[in-house]
Amino acid sequence: MEYTITFVTLIAGVITIIWFIRDVRKENSKVLKSVLDVQKIQSEILVKIEEGQRKGFESMEKGQRKGFESMEKGQREGFQVLQKSFETIQKSVELIARLVAKAERT
Repeated sequence: MEYTITFVTLIAGVITIIWFIRDVRKENSKVLKSVLDVQKIQSEILVKIEEGQRKGFESMEKGQRKGFESMEKGQREGFQVLQKSFETIQKSVELIARLVAKAERT
């Protein structure tokens, strides 16, 4: 009878261990599936972030380019104004010099 109890206990233990291993494997599969799902979502989010960054950099580049073009245009126009001012000053100096010379003759 002792052998029978020992044998039944041993079989019950083996069955319990097998059941436990099977249950752990099933739970591990569920956890692994959820980890893979999370990784997929993270990957999609990263792709969207990278796309947003790319668009942001493109917009920033366009804005900088327009800003530089506008600044360059302003510098050109400013230079033209300075050039015309210088010409006007030269003409004014020449006119004053002629008036002074004429006044000295008289």
